[in-house]
Amino acid sequence: MEQSFISVIFATLNEEEYIGGTLRTLKKVLNLCGVNAEIIVVDSSDNDLTSQIASCFADKVFRFSEKGLAKARNYGASKARGDIIVYMDADSVPQECIFRELLETFKEDNVVAAVTYVQTYDKKPTLAQKIFYAIDVTFIKACRKIQFLLKFYNRGDFFAVKKDMFNKVGGFDEKLSVMEITDFIVRVQRMGKVAVLNKPVYESSRRLKSWGFLKSHAYWWKNYLSYYLLKKPLEKFYPAIR
Repeated sequence: MEQSFISVIFATLNEEEYIGGTLRTLKKVLNLCGVNAEIIVVDSSDNDLTSQIASCFADKVFRFSEKGLAKARNYGASKARGDIIVYMDADSVPQECIFRELLETFKEDNVVAAVTYVQTYDKKPTLAQKIFYAIDVTFIKACRKIQFLLKFYNRGDFFAVKKDMFNKVGGFDEKLSVMEITDFIVRVQRMGKVAVLNKPVYESSRRLKSWGFLKSHAYWWKNYLSYYLLKKPLEKFYPAIR
């Protein structure tokens, strides 16, 4: 059977500090795994070097003038050749062979999308970081057995979906600036199972460092509450941390 082709998409905004290291590592991981893949960057940056740096590593780099993460992600999907789409953040680093696990997982007919848990690549994480990631990992691993819990998942570090299912549900809701992944999961779960992978990805912890433990949790839970009670998130935009 011919191996699936993966399109890894980054929607970026002023990510010159991280994008080079992330894409360099990603290319190494893809080569080690031996998977068929392309890297796509959709960049909405203002006067920084994200596009120029990305062009050294990515297969396709697009300048995208419209604001909105959901819009940029949908645009990236429209340019993707893969039958599997993987969305990643500019400061996310995949573990070796996560893509092999992803391909094996997607061989199951009932699996339409996949997520994974996240760790920090900080060498000396604080106590608050350790507690935050311990709770996060426990929750995401629990989603394997209790699919309902994924309705409270909104991480963009590594989110994968079969392209035909992406098209069938109409992509991300471009009216949303917050909670767009949660909203997508709610819709795609009607089509099949969202798997939770065993391999983690690693992130910079920049938002946790900036916001702290309590603000990070409070921000998402008030938006979950608003989304499910009022049919829309409380916040109008997701503040960038650079």
